[in-house]
Amino acid sequence: MDTADTGLLRCGEDGLLVAQLEVTHHEPYDTADLCVLHPGRAVPVGDRFLCWVNNDTGTFLLCDMTEENPKLHYVPLPVDLVSPKQIDYSDDEGELLPRIENCRSIGAAGSSAVRLISIDHRCCYGGNGRSTCARSRFAFRVSAWILTLSTKGAMIWVKDGLLDSDELWALQGYEGLPHVYPECPVVSSDNPDIVCFIVREEHFVSHEERKVWMLEVDTRRKALLSVCRCTSDQYRVLHLPVNLQC
Repeated sequence: MDTADTGLLRCGEDGLLVAQLEVTHHEPYDTADLCVLHPGRAVPVGDRFLCWVNNDTGTFLLCDMTEENPKLHYVPLPVDLVSPKQIDYSDDEGELLPRIENCRSIGAAGSSAVRLISIDHRCCYGGNGRSTCARSRFAFRVSAWILTLSTKGAMIWVKDGLLDSDELWALQGYEGLPHVYPECPVVSSDNPDIVCFIVREEHFVSHEERKVWMLEVDTRRKALLSVCRCTSDQYRVLHLPVNLQC
Protein backbone atom coordinates (compact mmCIF):
# COMPACT_ATOMS: atom_id res chain seq x y z
CA MET A 1 0.00 0.00 0.00
CA ASP A 2 1.21 3.48 -0.90
CA THR A 3 1.26 6.12 1.84
CA ALA A 4 -0.02 8.66 -0.72
CA ASP A 5 -3.39 6.90 -1.10
CA THR A 6 -3.71 4.95 2.19
CA GLY A 7 -5.01 6.45 5.44
CA LEU A 8 -5.53 5.36 9.04
CA LEU A 9 -8.65 6.42 10.90
CA ARG A 10 -9.40 5.94 14.59
CA CYS A 11 -12.30 3.53 15.09
CA GLY A 12 -13.75 3.52 18.60
CA GLU A 13 -11.52 3.56 21.67
CA ASP A 14 -8.96 0.96 20.61
CA GLY A 15 -9.50 0.28 16.91
CA LEU A 16 -8.02 1.48 13.61
CA LEU A 17 -9.59 1.56 10.16
CA VAL A 18 -7.27 1.26 7.15
CA ALA A 19 -8.63 2.69 3.88
CA GLN A 20 -6.95 2.76 0.48
CA LEU A 21 -8.10 4.92 -2.42
CA GLU A 22 -8.02 2.82 -5.59
CA VAL A 23 -7.68 4.73 -8.86
CA THR A 24 -9.23 3.02 -11.89
CA HIS A 25 -8.26 3.55 -15.52
CA HIS A 26 -11.45 2.64 -17.39
CA GLU A 27 -13.61 4.64 -19.78
CA PRO A 28 -15.51 6.92 -19.93
CA TYR A 29 -13.06 9.66 -18.98
CA ASP A 30 -15.12 12.78 -19.76
CA THR A 31 -18.12 12.43 -17.45
CA ALA A 32 -16.87 14.35 -14.41
CA ASP A 33 -15.14 17.58 -13.43
CA LEU A 34 -12.30 15.47 -12.06
CA CYS A 35 -11.00 13.12 -14.77
CA VAL A 36 -7.45 12.49 -13.57
CA LEU A 37 -6.56 11.66 -9.98
CA HIS A 38 -3.18 11.11 -8.41
CA PRO A 39 -3.42 11.49 -4.61
CA GLY A 40 -0.50 13.09 -2.81
CA ARG A 41 -1.30 12.20 0.79
CA ALA A 42 -4.09 10.97 3.03
CA VAL A 43 -5.43 13.15 5.88
CA PRO A 44 -7.53 11.58 8.69
CA VAL A 45 -9.99 13.92 10.41
CA GLY A 46 -11.45 12.85 13.75
CA ASP A 47 -12.90 9.34 13.78
CA ARG A 48 -15.20 9.85 10.82
CA PHE A 49 -13.59 11.43 7.77
CA LEU A 50 -10.72 10.43 5.50
CA CYS A 51 -9.43 12.94 2.97
CA TRP A 52 -6.98 12.73 0.09
CA VAL A 53 -5.22 15.77 -1.33
CA ASN A 54 -2.89 16.56 -4.23
CA ASN A 55 -1.44 20.07 -4.04
CA ASP A 56 -0.12 20.05 -7.61
CA THR A 57 -3.53 19.43 -9.20
CA GLY A 58 -5.61 21.18 -6.53
CA THR A 59 -7.51 17.98 -5.79
CA PHE A 60 -9.30 17.39 -2.47
CA LEU A 61 -11.41 14.27 -1.90
CA LEU A 62 -13.55 13.56 1.15
CA CYS A 63 -15.10 10.30 2.37
CA ASP A 64 -17.33 9.72 5.41
CA MET A 65 -16.19 6.30 6.59
CA THR A 66 -19.16 5.93 8.98
CA GLU A 67 -21.67 5.73 6.14
CA GLU A 68 -23.00 2.32 5.14
CA ASN A 69 -21.93 2.93 1.53
CA PRO A 70 -19.08 5.48 1.68
CA LYS A 71 -18.78 7.76 -1.35
CA LEU A 72 -16.05 10.15 -2.47
CA HIS A 73 -16.84 13.87 -2.59
CA TYR A 74 -14.67 16.21 -4.65
CA VAL A 75 -13.94 19.79 -3.54
CA PRO A 76 -11.41 21.89 -5.53
CA LEU A 77 -8.76 23.71 -3.51
CA PRO A 78 -9.21 27.52 -3.27
CA VAL A 79 -5.74 28.27 -4.66
CA ASP A 80 -4.36 29.04 -8.09
CA LEU A 81 -3.22 26.00 -10.03
CA VAL A 82 -0.03 25.92 -12.07
CA SER A 83 0.33 23.66 -15.06
CA PRO A 84 3.44 21.43 -14.83
CA LYS A 85 4.50 22.85 -18.21
CA GLN A 86 4.48 26.36 -16.71
CA ILE A 87 6.47 25.54 -13.58
CA ASP A 88 10.06 26.80 -13.49
CA TYR A 89 11.88 25.68 -10.37
CA SER A 90 14.84 28.02 -10.88
CA ASP A 91 15.03 31.79 -10.78
CA ASP A 92 16.87 34.18 -13.09
CA GLU A 93 20.14 33.38 -11.33
CA GLY A 94 19.67 29.64 -11.62
CA GLU A 95 18.83 29.08 -7.94
CA LEU A 96 16.26 26.44 -7.06
CA LEU A 97 12.82 27.57 -5.90
CA PRO A 98 10.50 25.60 -3.60
CA ARG A 99 8.31 23.06 -5.35
CA ILE A 100 4.53 23.47 -5.21
CA GLU A 101 4.06 20.43 -2.98
CA ASN A 102 6.49 21.97 -0.44
CA CYS A 103 4.45 25.20 -0.22
CA ARG A 104 1.02 23.82 0.71
CA SER A 105 -0.32 21.57 3.43
CA ILE A 106 -3.64 20.41 4.87
CA GLY A 107 -4.26 19.26 8.43
CA ALA A 108 -7.22 18.42 10.64
CA ALA A 109 -8.87 21.35 12.42
CA GLY A 110 -10.99 19.59 14.99
CA SER A 111 -13.19 16.56 14.36
CA SER A 112 -15.03 17.85 11.29
CA ALA A 113 -12.90 20.46 9.52
CA VAL A 114 -9.57 20.84 7.74
CA ARG A 115 -7.21 23.80 7.48
CA LEU A 116 -5.25 24.54 4.30
CA ILE A 117 -1.99 26.50 4.45
CA SER A 118 -0.67 27.94 1.19
CA ILE A 119 2.58 29.90 0.77
CA ASP A 120 2.42 32.02 -2.38
CA HIS A 121 4.76 34.53 -4.01
CA ARG A 122 3.82 38.18 -4.07
CA CYS A 123 5.36 41.07 -5.96
CA CYS A 124 6.75 44.23 -4.40
CA TYR A 125 3.47 46.09 -5.13
CA GLY A 126 1.43 43.58 -3.16
CA GLY A 127 -0.07 41.64 -6.05
CA ASN A 128 0.21 37.95 -6.80
CA GLY A 129 3.25 36.58 -8.56
CA ARG A 130 6.97 36.44 -7.97
CA SER A 131 9.03 39.62 -7.97
CA THR A 132 12.55 39.79 -9.39
CA CYS A 133 13.62 43.00 -7.64
CA ALA A 134 16.14 42.73 -4.81
CA ARG A 135 13.73 44.11 -2.20
CA SER A 136 10.94 41.60 -2.82
CA ARG A 137 12.77 38.66 -4.31
CA PHE A 138 11.62 36.35 -1.49
CA ALA A 139 8.35 38.15 -0.66
CA PHE A 140 5.39 35.87 0.03
CA ARG A 141 2.01 35.50 1.71
CA VAL A 142 0.86 32.67 3.96
CA SER A 143 -2.88 32.14 3.44
CA ALA A 144 -5.08 29.95 5.66
CA TRP A 145 -8.39 28.41 4.62
CA ILE A 146 -10.96 26.39 6.61
CA LEU A 147 -13.34 23.80 5.17
CA THR A 148 -16.12 22.33 7.32
CA LEU A 149 -16.62 18.73 6.21
CA SER A 150 -20.03 17.37 5.30
CA THR A 151 -21.49 14.91 2.84
CA LYS A 152 -24.80 16.79 2.66
CA GLY A 153 -24.88 20.04 0.72
CA ALA A 154 -22.14 22.17 -0.77
CA MET A 155 -18.85 22.73 1.03
CA ILE A 156 -17.12 26.11 0.75
CA TRP A 157 -13.56 27.08 1.70
CA VAL A 158 -13.52 30.10 4.03
CA LYS A 159 -10.41 32.27 4.23
CA ASP A 160 -9.20 32.12 7.82
CA GLY A 161 -6.07 34.25 7.98
CA LEU A 162 -3.21 35.94 6.16
CA LEU A 163 0.43 36.41 7.18
CA ASP A 164 2.72 38.53 5.01
CA SER A 165 6.46 37.96 4.75
CA ASP A 166 7.20 41.42 6.15
CA GLU A 167 5.05 40.61 9.20
CA LEU A 168 6.83 37.30 9.78
CA TRP A 169 10.31 38.80 9.42
CA ALA A 170 9.41 41.58 11.90
CA LEU A 171 8.25 39.18 14.64
CA GLN A 172 10.14 39.06 17.92
CA GLY A 173 12.54 36.13 17.80
CA TYR A 174 13.12 36.21 14.02
CA GLU A 175 16.22 38.37 14.39
CA GLY A 176 19.23 36.85 12.63
CA LEU A 177 17.21 34.43 10.52
CA PRO A 178 17.32 34.68 6.72
CA HIS A 179 14.62 36.63 4.90
CA VAL A 180 13.80 33.84 2.47
CA TYR A 181 10.84 31.82 1.24
CA PRO A 182 9.68 29.29 3.90
CA GLU A 183 8.86 25.70 2.99
CA CYS A 184 7.09 22.55 4.17
CA PRO A 185 4.22 23.97 6.27
CA VAL A 186 2.79 21.49 8.79
CA VAL A 187 -0.49 22.19 10.60
CA SER A 188 -0.32 21.33 14.31
CA SER A 189 -2.53 18.43 15.36
CA ASP A 190 -3.08 20.12 18.75
CA ASN A 191 -3.90 23.64 17.53
CA PRO A 192 -4.61 24.23 13.81
CA ASP A 193 -3.69 27.92 14.20
CA ILE A 194 -0.09 26.84 14.82
CA VAL A 195 2.00 25.99 11.76
CA CYS A 196 5.60 24.81 11.50
CA PHE A 197 7.81 25.97 8.62
CA ILE A 198 11.31 25.20 7.39
CA VAL A 199 13.66 28.12 6.63
CA ARG A 200 16.97 27.50 4.90
CA GLU A 201 20.10 29.60 4.51
CA GLU A 202 20.29 31.19 1.05
CA HIS A 203 24.07 31.23 0.60
CA PHE A 204 26.03 28.12 1.60
CA VAL A 205 29.21 26.23 0.76
CA SER A 206 27.75 22.72 0.80
CA HIS A 207 24.40 21.09 1.57
CA GLU A 208 25.95 19.42 4.62
CA GLU A 209 26.95 22.82 6.08
CA ARG A 210 23.78 24.66 5.10
CA LYS A 211 21.93 26.07 8.12
CA VAL A 212 18.29 25.05 8.47
CA TRP A 213 15.72 26.17 11.05
CA MET A 214 12.24 25.04 11.99
CA LEU A 215 9.82 27.80 12.98
CA GLU A 216 6.65 27.37 15.03
CA VAL A 217 4.25 30.22 14.25
CA ASP A 218 0.81 31.08 15.59
CA THR A 219 -0.72 32.34 12.35
CA ARG A 220 -3.81 33.78 14.05
CA ARG A 221 -2.02 35.80 16.77
CA LYS A 222 0.94 36.36 14.41
CA ALA A 223 3.49 35.29 16.98
CA LEU A 224 6.73 33.31 16.62
CA LEU A 225 6.48 30.64 19.30
CA SER A 226 9.80 28.84 18.86
CA VAL A 227 12.84 28.47 16.60
CA CYS A 228 15.16 25.49 16.51
CA ARG A 229 18.11 24.43 14.37
CA CYS A 230 17.68 21.18 12.48
CA THR A 231 19.86 19.06 10.25
CA SER A 232 20.11 19.84 6.57
CA ASP A 233 18.44 16.69 5.29
CA GLN A 234 17.36 16.33 1.68
CA TYR A 235 14.47 14.16 2.88
CA ARG A 236 13.23 16.77 5.41
CA VAL A 237 9.82 17.02 3.70
CA LEU A 238 9.13 13.43 4.79
CA HIS A 239 9.67 14.20 8.49
CA LEU A 240 6.52 15.33 10.30
CA PRO A 241 6.26 16.25 14.00
CA VAL A 242 3.99 14.01 16.08
CA ASN A 243 2.89 13.69 19.67
CA LEU A 244 3.19 10.17 21.06
CA GLN A 245 1.56 9.03 24.29
CA CYS A 246 2.47 5.77 26.03
